[in-house]
Amino acid sequence: LKTKKLTPPMKATPHCNKHGYSLVEVIISMFVLVTVITGVLASVGLQVNLSEKTRNQALADFHLRSEVERLRSMPWAEIEQIVTNAEANRELGQVGQAQPLQTLSVSDLASAGLRAETQARLLSSSGESGKAIFRISLFWGESDAYEESRVFVVSQGGLSAN
Repeated sequence: LKTKKLTPPMKATPHCNKHGYSLVEVIISMFVLVTVITGVLASVGLQVNLSEKTRNQALADFHLRSEVERLRSMPWAEIEQIVTNAEANRELGQVGQAQPLQTLSVSDLASAGLRAETQARLLSSSGESGKAIFRISLFWGESDAYEESRVFVVSQGGLSAN
């Protein structure tokens, strides 16, 4: 009888690289990680800017609504005085400068980061008088980048619609 020489079984080769990750794999992983983190930070920054703009717009809307209601409830003699002052400012070339509102002073507006501009005129067409048109604008942001405005008519006999 012949005896067969038994050989030990072959060892399995490991599937992972004993030397670790290659430089290319590390660089690609870092690039992907940095891209994801940059995208997240950019979206957070954009969200903060949008919420700040929305907050300022809501604040401006609130002040404009209160100003409109205040002007609509004033006696006609005071309305005429406001229109006269606005026309005098326009003739002096002061349109665009900070002006107080009836509800807020220039310093109150400045502390809120707002600037107001009021334009007013008496309307008279076909013999009809006793109406004044107002355009009130609030500006905010660097170089007055954002604006919220209201245009409305006040009549001597009472309130009128926008």
